Amino acid sequence: MDPILRTRIVDLPGQGLVQVILEQGVAWTQCSSIREYREIDEKVGMGLGKALIRYSVIHEPDHKQRSVFAWTIHHALYDGWSMPRILQRLEVAYKGEVALQEAPLFQRFVKHIMSTDKERTKSFWQTQFEKSEARVFPSLPSPAYQPLANSSISHCISDLDWPDSDITASTAIRTAWSISAAKYSNSSDVVFGATVNGRQANVERVDEMTGPTLATVPVRVVLDWGKTVETCLGQVQAQSVEMAEFEQTGLQNIRQMSAKAKQACDFQTLLLIHPPEEAAHSESEIFAPKDQGSDGDDGDVQLSEFDTHAITIECDLSQCGLNLRIEFDHNILTQRRIERLAAQMEHVLRLLCDPNQAKRRLGDLDLISKGDLEDIWGWNATVPEAVQGLVHDVIIAKARKQPKAPAISAWDGNLSYGELDDLSSRLANHLLHFGVGPEVIVPLCFEKSRWTPVAMLGVMKAGGVCVMLNPNLPEDRLLSIMQQVKPKLVLSSLENKAVATGLSDDKPVVVIDEKLLLSLGVPDSEALPKVLPSNTLYIVFTSGSTGIPKGVRITHANFSSSLLHQHSAHGFDSRPDARVYDFASYAFDTSWQNMLATFDCGACLCIPSEDERRDDLAGSIQRFGVTHCELTPSTVRVLPLATLKSLDT
Repeated sequence: MDPILRTRIVDLPGQGLVQVILEQGVAWTQCSSIREYREIDEKVGMGLGKALIRYSVIHEPDHKQRSVFAWTIHHALYDGWSMPRILQRLEVAYKGEVALQEAPLFQRFVKHIMSTDKERTKSFWQTQFEKSEARVFPSLPSPAYQPLANSSISHCISDLDWPDSDITASTAIRTAWSISAAKYSNSSDVVFGATVNGRQANVERVDEMTGPTLATVPVRVVLDWGKTVETCLGQVQAQSVEMAEFEQTGLQNIRQMSAKAKQACDFQTLLLIHPPEEAAHSESEIFAPKDQGSDGDDGDVQLSEFDTHAITIECDLSQCGLNLRIEFDHNILTQRRIERLAAQMEHVLRLLCDPNQAKRRLGDLDLISKGDLEDIWGWNATVPEAVQGLVHDVIIAKARKQPKAPAISAWDGNLSYGELDDLSSRLANHLLHFGVGPEVIVPLCFEKSRWTPVAMLGVMKAGGVCVMLNPNLPEDRLLSIMQQVKPKLVLSSLENKAVATGLSDDKPVVVIDEKLLLSLGVPDSEALPKVLPSNTLYIVFTSGSTGIPKGVRITHANFSSSLLHQHSAHGFDSRPDARVYDFASYAFDTSWQNMLATFDCGACLCIPSEDERRDDLAGSIQRFGVTHCELTPSTVRVLPLATLKSLDT
């Protein structure tokens, strides 16, 4: 009997877990039925110092012509690679055929692991995750939440031509997942887990060993959207080859290497890739296929019993495709979203395997899947009628109707609708002296403040185009935006004057505060230029995850249409004293929607300080008496129940 099947694991003081190989033959379990065998099997159990394998040949009374070979084996003794080889040896012995060459001793592999240089190992893993900014995908409902694989889907990818070059199928799959996860997490820095078979170790005949060599490692892929497909694939494969020497380190040890390595080991997606060889036993003459076990139950342990990741993706490879089985926690991701994710991964994988795409830059690939594109067109099959209006006219009308109603309640002061209208008009007249008019771009560099909406509305009334700059973003990204818009001036808060000056390239920086606004003369609406609905209201820039940030122009007609057709959906007008929390970063267009929809409904915009927004969200919501919030699901999950109950639904 193979030595690995005679193994017991014992815990020796000072040495830890040690493999002991016993000199004994097969110990048969006597049973009269499969049910009896399972009852005994569950009762006896397995553990330290105990046998990790049991056998029985059962002659079922209801099936006189059939005998069943029942075999229980602990996962410490085998893996998906070695099991087909063990079964192959058993089948050869059963048929009385010429015995196969004796399998190499597993001890060689163990000695190889023990001889790995610890300092080199530590250096490798520290380097892998140095300066990592990867986000966990998918995010958990709360830090204490324990994921459980309680749902699954299958997805078949056929008629796929794997790369003809030296790029392996595993590399293509890893890269496809990295790109898909990058899009879903909005980050070019991606970390996920990968279970590897360990057969790339530098050990003679390691591919023939009948012991378990699999390991799980955290994998970090940093995507450069300016690089070509073939370059990206080559980098992912080179990383995999380099990692082979260190992949047996163990997650529990990798966690100790650095703070970033510890974070990487908290991945919530696990990728398993099974090569075609692992399915060899399915063609056995004496062993039933996995899905045709006795009584329709093969007795296998389900992944959900031990899988503690939000998503586990199993890939069974074939010569012309693969089958995906995705186990997931339906409390984190819906089945529909997982189905979209599988389709997205297939779409990206086909692009990576297409030789015509090899020289294209990643950022130039059309990454949206066919199914997602069809859904988007379906949702937009009926286009609402466009509104040919000006956004600031809506706010001016609201100010005339309720001049004393609260428009802004901020950490640094309050403004009524009348005050908001008056101060923004003063600023609009002032901006004319700097050449601001229709289609003139004006960057705004502000923290959360009551003066930010005043500045935005002032630029709007002067006909200018707002570009919001988040002063907390990296300087190179802000400079990239400034180089594209080439502004005549920059508006800034006093706090961010230094940042704005560093970005302005000697252009004027106008600091907006109470002192300036009150010093300006009475506004003259007749002096303001004529603004058309087709004029640009603001430009919002993408994150730059695929290279250079790209600007998207939104016109007055675009946004006026949005305000009309989404008016009731926001629910801000559900009560006359509605108070809306200003949470979104000014770098995102959500902040525009949140602010202008609030003013459109005549509600009050509650603006916290940056510290409150970041460190005391629940407290600031209560202090402002907020009734409405537009928050991401991950943010809502961390709010206390008492805070959520205080909000309108």
